Amino acid sequence: MAQKLKIMQLSNQELIESIQSGNIAVCIIGIGRIGLPTALSFANSGLPTVGVDINYNLVEMINSKIFPLKDEPGYDVIFEKVIHKKFHVSTKIEEIVPTLKKAMEVDGPSLIEFKMSLELNTSTTTISQLQLKK
Repeated sequence: MAQKLKIMQLSNQELIESIQSGNIAVCIIGIGRIGLPTALSFANSGLPTVGVDINYNLVEMINSKIFPLKDEPGYDVIFEKVIHKKFHVSTKIEEIVPTLKKAMEVDGPSLIEFKMSLELNTSTTTISQLQLKK
């Protein structure tokens, strides 16, 4: 099983090595106008990247390899390069970030409240989890 370390516990050199080796996975919550290009940039740099969004239609469009942002020059090419290779999308945050549900039940709001918060803040993009696999 992969050991997960908090990214803030890494030295600068360990962080650089982790990025260069592709051992850091990125999860972007909200893959709209800002989140999708951000996620594609991470994936294009070689990091395994997952985008999560509550918009089922958007996720289905992306999973069908249809690039939804026609006015983002160059990102359509990156999209074609990384989709289903280094970049995946889902509506199920609890599957993508499996520790989130347990942590929220113990330490914070319920997952339903978290999803409602995402619905209210769809224009906000968050890098929710960076983890090191060892």
